Amino acid sequence: MAQSWGPTGPGKLFTGAPAWRLRLDGHQFSLTVGGKTQTGSVLGLEAVKIAQGTFWSALHFPARQGKSQRLDGIPNNEAQTLRRAIASAVEQIRHQERVQALLHNFDNVIAPVLVWSKTTVQASKDQLRRKGWLTAEFVQSHSGRKPTGLDDFLSTPEVIRHLDNQPVEVQVGLKFWRRDFASFAAGVNERHLAKQLIDCKAFFDSVEKSPLTQEQSKAVVCFDNRVLRVLPVSLHEIA
Repeated sequence: MAQSWGPTGPGKLFTGAPAWRLRLDGHQFSLTVGGKTQTGSVLGLEAVKIAQGTFWSALHFPARQGKSQRLDGIPNNEAQTLRRAIASAVEQIRHQERVQALLHNFDNVIAPVLVWSKTTVQASKDQLRRKGWLTAEFVQSHSGRKPTGLDDFLSTPEVIRHLDNQPVEVQVGLKFWRRDFASFAAGVNERHLAKQLIDCKAFFDSVEKSPLTQEQSKAVVCFDNRVLRVLPVSLHEIA
């Protein structure tokens, strides 16, 4: 909605200000002084100074072509409304510029996240196939490579909406990146452990003279070296 400001009758009378009108319409302004109008982006008003007097305020425009401009006679309360309107419009423009820059660089920013997610998922599959366990060292190594510093970028509403329109693989990769990898690995290990305790129960019951305890059975399944150190030598060699 367009808004406009100018001097009041008494303001012109007591300050000697000419007839002028400043109009804001979205991100554009128009300034009419003595029948002549100039227009431009609201960003052009960032440098305008508003000096408050006893009853009226004066707008000081920066020098253009060697000449500065002073427009007086606007009531103090209206001048403050104008100040807030300019600041709000400028902030909206700056925000749009930031968002445009973020979206322009979206692919470059998100690429390391997708690479990390893809390689970490594949490495986890390979580790489970070879070792049957995501060890503490494995988790630490991949957690340390996880891209960081993207929280502000990914919490921007416009970026969130942009993500909703991305291919499924991008959304899946980002969802995996958002998860705590240590918690993810712990969940994978717990599910694997529960399954192995059931599938290998007969082995655990007969491998020694007495059936293995629950903790010993868990340690056999876990290939984390720090866990294996607590096992009897014979079980360590079997594992």
